[in-house]
Amino acid sequence: MAYLGNQPIVGESTNNFKILDDISTFTFTFDGSSANIVSVANDTIVASNHRFITGQRVTYSNGGGTAITGLTDGTSYFIIKIDHDTIQLATSASNAASATPIDLTGLGVGASHTLNVKFDGTNTKFKITHNNGTK
Repeated sequence: MAYLGNQPIVGESTNNFKILDDISTFTFTFDGSSANIVSVANDTIVASNHRFITGQRVTYSNGGGTAITGLTDGTSYFIIKIDHDTIQLATSASNAASATPIDLTGLGVGASHTLNVKFDGTNTKFKITHNNGTK
């Protein structure tokens, strides 16, 4: 039987488990200038098969470009999970819990915008994944 932190022995078929990803931090990089990714009409960001959950605190970076209108580079926001592929951002945990998103009014410039989550005193829950994000 495999022990926590060790790969199962080849050929062993009972009591196996998958080793979880080390996601003490996670960075999602996206094109902030793409209307296919950032919807100003719906205040959403497409993050295909993302790992985010509602209420997680993330730090937004414009990646050296121009920030998405409504967001500020280097500022912390809170995730509102819409579905497996779509999120919104809120200014506080209570706004995230009540699904009150930030009004995104314009696209940014640049393809290296990021949302970075760190598991700390605020972020204490996460989505279990393996193999770099498989749920």
